[in-house]
Amino acid sequence: MPQPISDYAERREKSKSTRRTVILNYIRYTYNMPELSLEEGEKYAIEYLQQPIERQSAALINYTQVLSQTKTPSTTNNYITLIQDWHKKNKIRFDEDILDEIKRFLPRNFAVTEDEPLTVEKIRTIVSHSDPLLKAFILTACSSGARIGELLSLRYDDIEYFSEYDVYSFRLSRHQTKTGKPHRYFMSHEAMQSINDFMRVRNQYLMSQMVKATRCLHKPTGDSEVLFVLSPQSFRLKLDNATKKAGLFSRDSESNRARIHPHSFRKFFDTQAKEIVGINMGNELVGHDEGLSKSYRRYDLRQLSEGYKRIEPHITIQAPEDYVAIKTEIGGEVEKIRATLAVQSLELADVKQRLEQTEVMLEIAKRHSK
Repeated sequence: MPQPISDYAERREKSKSTRRTVILNYIRYTYNMPELSLEEGEKYAIEYLQQPIERQSAALINYTQVLSQTKTPSTTNNYITLIQDWHKKNKIRFDEDILDEIKRFLPRNFAVTEDEPLTVEKIRTIVSHSDPLLKAFILTACSSGARIGELLSLRYDDIEYFSEYDVYSFRLSRHQTKTGKPHRYFMSHEAMQSINDFMRVRNQYLMSQMVKATRCLHKPTGDSEVLFVLSPQSFRLKLDNATKKAGLFSRDSESNRARIHPHSFRKFFDTQAKEIVGINMGNELVGHDEGLSKSYRRYDLRQLSEGYKRIEPHITIQAPEDYVAIKTEIGGEVEKIRATLAVQSLELADVKQRLEQTEVMLEIAKRHSK
């Protein structure tokens, strides 16, 4: 039975919107109908699947050439892989000559955008030109290292506060993460404060979305459970506008993409974390899968919390310039107090042991005296 666009996309819950869009755009290109709706695209997809394989091969080769000229290498490779997978699911197998021809037009898969390295000062400037929604999002992103797609699935109730360690954290299920594995992220006190500030005006953003949806889609939208009521496209647009106002916006000359983009905040956290707590702890906090080495490494909540607290002063954006020095000094004093208490505890235990031994010796002496 043919698997047109929606049937194929529904096979996996994650990224189903992307899969649907990729196949629909391929059908639009094949039939030279760029405005084709999803409903109409379904009909043309079924017709396409019944065409001779020679026509399908020619269409895919031509589309590969077009993508390689208009998209980044990573996007081109990902899209062609999804389209080939769609053909396989519909039992359409291209011979080796066709596959070799497709590979010939596929670009090498490497990053082409030269990022603008983020610093606390640059992020502070961007935040100063952000509305409450974007501000909360940026501070959460750069203090947690979570991926943008993961943060867009975050709910307010996912956030936890561990009073014994004085840290904020949120645990995302396997349905919310890119890797398909559950992961716990930590976030700064500053980010939590910005989220609480945003929650006071969140309903206004929801109402605005409902009005826009009614005007553009001619139907109302329901209340959303996610914390950040943003689409990926809206976030990119908001971020570009804020960086322009901050005088930090620029485009890479080769890819024509913004040099400060959503993933920049994850890179900022990753860089800070690994410089302070090392690669292993840094990878654990940011959620990098290292294969076999990760299987042998286990950090408990206390270790992760203490590691994160060492990082937090360096990823707090709106603090005074001497904040890191003060927090480091306080942290050093706390460690000294802990060490002193540990020594005193050992000394107390030694005194207690000697006292018990003395009591035993006295008891023995009493018995002999009788």
